[in-house]
Amino acid sequence: MKRLFLIAIMALATTFAMAQEGEAATANRSTAANTPTAANTSTTVKAKSKSNYISVSFDLRGGGALAKDYREFGNLDIDVSFGYHFNDRWSIHLPLTTSLGLFYKTNTFTEQLYLGLGGEFKALEREDWNLIIAPKVQSTLGNRWGAMAYDLGVKSEWVGTPIVLGLGVRFIDTYASQISDKFLFYGSVGLRFNSPK
Repeated sequence: MKRLFLIAIMALATTFAMAQEGEAATANRSTAANTPTAANTSTTVKAKSKSNYISVSFDLRGGGALAKDYREFGNLDIDVSFGYHFNDRWSIHLPLTTSLGLFYKTNTFTEQLYLGLGGEFKALEREDWNLIIAPKVQSTLGNRWGAMAYDLGVKSEWVGTPIVLGLGVRFIDTYASQISDKFLFYGSVGLRFNSPK
């Protein structure tokens, strides 16, 4: 049921993104047709540059369980995300994550593959850096340890560079395993390309 819910959300978000792109393209064509002068043409190009971005980001994330026994569980993730930016503040993302979970008590590990949907809101803009709020939900893909992962993070990006640093919390809700749910704190470092800064 959770996977069906996640697929439905992803389908709705994709439809919304395509509709927004169509509206932006129509508005730009209409503005260009009604304003033939050189000055107005440059304004049209500037307005178009504020929307319809597609970005690609790579993140390396590590964290540990926030539990009575802090060393019970840790994870190391590599994340590739494709983002669609409606404008320079709002965006949605399709993150694909490979995760290595480390169980310290038993000296064992598990490998997970997650796919999901994320959003980002640029909450604070400064001249040389931005602060972004980034929620995300993901589900495992065909793993023996079935789980949903819910993230809430903040990211800091520097204007003029592709570097992005982040901090956040993640709740892993297991539903097809005897492994208990996990609540993690994590830090991340990554690179983002073609993002509106």
